[in-house]
Amino acid sequence: MSQTALVFDSPIPSSAWTAHPILEFLANYQQVYNSDFIAIRSERFYSKHCLMHLPDASQITGNEDMWDFFNLVYGGYGKVTRNLLSLILVPDGNIERTGKVYIQVHTRLFYDASDDPKSILVPQSFVYTVGKADKGVGTDDLQFVELRCYYDMSLVKKAASLRDARHGQS
Repeated sequence: MSQTALVFDSPIPSSAWTAHPILEFLANYQQVYNSDFIAIRSERFYSKHCLMHLPDASQITGNEDMWDFFNLVYGGYGKVTRNLLSLILVPDGNIERTGKVYIQVHTRLFYDASDDPKSILVPQSFVYTVGKADKGVGTDDLQFVELRCYYDMSLVKKAASLRDARHGQS
């Protein structure tokens, strides 16, 4: 079976998000992530067996442990948003509604939730493998089953130090 990659650069047209079920799933995730990712249940998007590869070559397995990590890294900010710069979807030609998504984003870490625009911008890249959802969970019968993270963790740590200094923490 042939497969066709879908490639988009920012600004990604709104019509792109309905071009494939995986893109619809990703659009839903992006919307939730930008609104309040910590408040959602991890199994809505991540499989209980999802394997996350971190920039330092360590790994985390399972949606709950991954969500704890996300909360540790991003939970102390007033707001976290992602601006999608580029996206490549490579569907699996053998299994319907599965594939890999390569994305580049600018993650903006806001010091607080007020109208204060002070924030840190962290360029990040990810490779998401999307597959069939675990029974009874997921979104549109899909979940992330693997995640590879490519970014400079020192930028995330620098942002946390600046945030903590701003709030008088050490």
